[in-house]
Amino acid sequence: MLVAGVDSSTQSCKVVVRDASDGRLARTGRAAHPAGTEVDPEHWWRALREAAADAGGLDDVAAVAVGAQQHGLVALDADGAPVRDALLWNDTRSAVAAGDLIGELGDGDEQRGRRRWAEATGLVPVASFTVSKLRWFAEHEPALATRTAAVALPHDWLTARLRSDGAGTAVDVGGLSTDAGDASGTGYFDPVAGEVSRRPAAARSRAGAGTAEGGRAARVRGHVRAAGARRRARCRHGRQCRSGAGARHRRR
Repeated sequence: MLVAGVDSSTQSCKVVVRDASDGRLARTGRAAHPAGTEVDPEHWWRALREAAADAGGLDDVAAVAVGAQQHGLVALDADGAPVRDALLWNDTRSAVAAGDLIGELGDGDEQRGRRRWAEATGLVPVASFTVSKLRWFAEHEPALATRTAAVALPHDWLTARLRSDGAGTAVDVGGLSTDAGDASGTGYFDPVAGEVSRRPAAARSRAGAGTAEGGRAARVRGHVRAAGARRRARCRHGRQCRSGAGARHRRR
């Protein structure tokens, strides 16, 4: 049985197809991403399709797992469409916002704020983390933030696109999923409890958007629908789409 792994990093998308029984490499494919610190998520989708085609297609692949760059912010409206280009981990405009989050949770004491953030989420906000970008987004683009119904990471968004029906660019915001590895780099996930952290009062970053459902164990998250399968590198009906399939490290 052949399985495929997708790595959608900052610079490119890679697809690797292996034999699940012995790990033998069957084939690979690659497609470039545009440079920059913010990008239309559709570029990731087109690169995934190109990389899959470069790998010889996915017709004979039984299952697909998606991994992607961490920390990015994909803001979606109630219909599942992006309200703006995605903010990537390397966008540093949120540096001041990160400091504000630390100060607020510490009641003005930076060291206390750092300790409280670490206790609640396992990290201390810096410019690259999603929670800092959420604060920057809410403060500098309030009209777009108000339209935002859900926030996804690049990994979450790509998985949702694979599960969509292919009729347009929107995703099902109610069906977003993530994994503990990717979620641990957001700043609003409690890695001990395995759920979105409610402890830091500032963790919501003044944005009322929902986040993707987390999951610790590797399990099937959904199937690619037939209508969309014909549009995504010949993925056949019934293609399984996995997320949470093992530990995820930072991909840049």
